[in-house]
Amino acid sequence: MKKYFFNGLLMMFAAVSLYGCGGGGGGASTAASTINAAISGTAATGAAIAGGTVDFVCANGATGTTVTADDGTYTMNLTGVTLPCAVKVTVPATQQKLYSIVESGATTANVTPLSHILSTVIFGANPDTVFANFSTYSSLITTDNIAAAHTKVKAALTSIGIDVTNYDLLKTSFTATNGSTSGDALDQKLDQVVHTLALAEKSLTQIGTALAASNSSNVTSVTATAIGPAASALDDCPYVRGGKYWTFLYDGGTMSGGSNVTKWNIDISANPMTANVVGSNTNYLVQKLTSGGTPVKCAFTITMPTSVVTSYFSKSGVFAWKQVFSNNSVTFGMGVPVQSNLNLNDAAFAGNYPAITYASVQSGGQYLMNGGPSYFNVDSSGNLKFASCSTSGTSPTCGAPSTSNTSTNSACTTNTDGLITCTSADGNSTLKAFAMVNQQRPSLFLVQSGTINGASYTGVTIATKAITLKLPSLGATQDTSTAWYFYRAPKNNANTTWNFYSGDTISGTATTVASLNSVDSFYTISSGLSYYLNKPTDGMYWIPNVTNSSFPNGSGKSISLNTGGGWTIRTSSMPTSTVYDGFDIFISKPN
Repeated sequence: MKKYFFNGLLMMFAAVSLYGCGGGGGGASTAASTINAAISGTAATGAAIAGGTVDFVCANGATGTTVTADDGTYTMNLTGVTLPCAVKVTVPATQQKLYSIVESGATTANVTPLSHILSTVIFGANPDTVFANFSTYSSLITTDNIAAAHTKVKAALTSIGIDVTNYDLLKTSFTATNGSTSGDALDQKLDQVVHTLALAEKSLTQIGTALAASNSSNVTSVTATAIGPAASALDDCPYVRGGKYWTFLYDGGTMSGGSNVTKWNIDISANPMTANVVGSNTNYLVQKLTSGGTPVKCAFTITMPTSVVTSYFSKSGVFAWKQVFSNNSVTFGMGVPVQSNLNLNDAAFAGNYPAITYASVQSGGQYLMNGGPSYFNVDSSGNLKFASCSTSGTSPTCGAPSTSNTSTNSACTTNTDGLITCTSADGNSTLKAFAMVNQQRPSLFLVQSGTINGASYTGVTIATKAITLKLPSLGATQDTSTAWYFYRAPKNNANTTWNFYSGDTISGTATTVASLNSVDSFYTISSGLSYYLNKPTDGMYWIPNVTNSSFPNGSGKSISLNTGGGWTIRTSSMPTSTVYDGFDIFISKPN
């Protein structure tokens, strides 16, 4: 397939030009003299912004530029400047712009979604415009205006279940998620803000502009109107919000209703909570999953006439689900928040995408499962170029993306609620695709069906924009968070029985980095597992045969896709096989 066409709307979180209103307020805080200043801070969207370009412009027109470290931190030594200053950070993967300010006397300026919203409220104008004409707006950075903006933004976020009452949105020191390091409490608030706006399909600038036009008496109603159904959230799991979600089976198979994708609507504001398939008049009861009488955070059950669906949510809103039928048969799949205002032709989507593909092919009267790594490139026009990947050698490899064969081109329909349908030129295959922005890295989900050489097949390809994974430090403690998994185990041969596991908990046993190999880019942890980074391509990691694995199948090989959104996709193989026919979905339990 060569090209996907998404509706021509701006990508989520890109700064958009909207009407402005006056900043108002007073309280002198501007500097009157030229000084030298060392400014530091952390740039993050929940995940640290690594390698981000940091640009400064100050009241007297002085400028400066630096780059963020892997953990999102930066330090900038400014010479001959007049405070206040404006700060802009450009995210490398998407070219998203985030803004902040440095007030007179300040030495810290974090650059986050919170600082971006706060800055927009202070200026009452698009941050792009402010940064380009900062001398015109710098006088609005006063003590009173900053305090008033803090009050307004905190009240707005509290009204939608995100409590940042105890934080200075510009200066509070925090740790952002990076590598195997988990973010702290403030970083988790950033995750919540990013996810809420993604589900609401609103940019940071849109929300900031709406709040700038509000007042203390209507900030709650203005926020609810701006964010819509996603304003409703659960007290103990703000990552679960009202709205629409696409769901699909792990192998792209047909779901109830006859389609291989189903759109659900979750009504969080209802008491009790309900969910329904969009277009249906039937509401199903949604309850919190309990274990030993205690509610399980971010996990829910939906009771249906002949089955119970249990869903486990990640911090990005992507979730895994299992469905247990009255005859005790089980299946599982994924759910993704609907985002319809996305444009694959936007420059933010351009780049390389490592992916995991898993397919079910009917052959000889049975369905054969086959998975493995895949890899493609999206150019600035939305064209897709695919690479060839192989697992037949001693280690998995992927070649460079090349222009797609014209015989695989597909014609695609108009975007509807974030979903498009494409049909191959020969009419043998149908593909349904949707996308979502997760932190700084877009993800694409492709659900396929049709025939291959006369055999029926269904399948999924799940991809996240590539980053280069980096080796940890020797002796570093690995992330000890726990996770849910949904797992179809690999087989020794076509005649053995499939083993299926789902909903179990993987213990977060602490491990340390025992050895490093910078030449081959792999490290070994104290439990004996070795992780080969960026193999078979950037953004993936390969685990060769092990004998003391905590994975459900014991020993074997596996290839995992790093997403940075609290969910991981893995395909696995038996120790002596080159066929990766196992498939896993891991959901890290939200804090």
